[in-house]
Amino acid sequence: MSNGDRSTAWIVGCSIAGLLGVVVCGGGLAATFWFSMKQAVNVAQTAQAEMQDQIRATGFASAWVPPRTDAAAGEMVAGAIEAWRLVDQEATTELIDLGIERDGERGAYQSGATVMDVYAFQVPEAEQSELFAQAADGIDQFNFSTNYSLDDGISHRMAISYSPPSHHGQLWWCKGWLFVFLTEDDALDLESFRETYLTTIAGAERSALEEVGAAPLGAGSAGAVEQLE
Repeated sequence: MSNGDRSTAWIVGCSIAGLLGVVVCGGGLAATFWFSMKQAVNVAQTAQAEMQDQIRATGFASAWVPPRTDAAAGEMVAGAIEAWRLVDQEATTELIDLGIERDGERGAYQSGATVMDVYAFQVPEAEQSELFAQAADGIDQFNFSTNYSLDDGISHRMAISYSPPSHHGQLWWCKGWLFVFLTEDDALDLESFRETYLTTIAGAERSALEEVGAAPLGAGSAGAVEQLE
């Protein structure tokens, strides 16, 4: 092969290699671009879903009519919450794990093997923020995490998890009342239980809550519902 042929072959080879490099790099950039776009869409969809959940939760709180401030002992504990049956009920003066010390009521509900403890306390608006802070401080001794905390001016909601033993729950304050929901089942849909419970104790005002979409628990037992995260 002559020197001219070698030069031509070298130029052609370099050109092909360069073209392949452009194609490979271009393909990589395109893949990176589409992956980034997909991630951005997922983030936007998640943010939109969370915003819709917050709007719905605020609408529920706005429509909820609280019990009378002079409600008699036992009125805050419903006899049954759909598939859940009341297995224990008592007056209480504290919830030690959360650092709460005030008069209230406790009801224990069971569905299948799962138990849900519900606490009800009267808490004036001026005291609720401090009480939430005290609740978080009260379980610093445990392996504690706050999944979310949101005060929208109408209701104050906080999801918590701590151990040992394993506890998962929510604090929900609205219109002078604080409710605490605690269970050891981390797969339980606490949002649905909470709204169904609050709708049930609202009694005559249930229709108003249903208009804003109070979440039903459905026909299943505790094992059929899911979520807390």
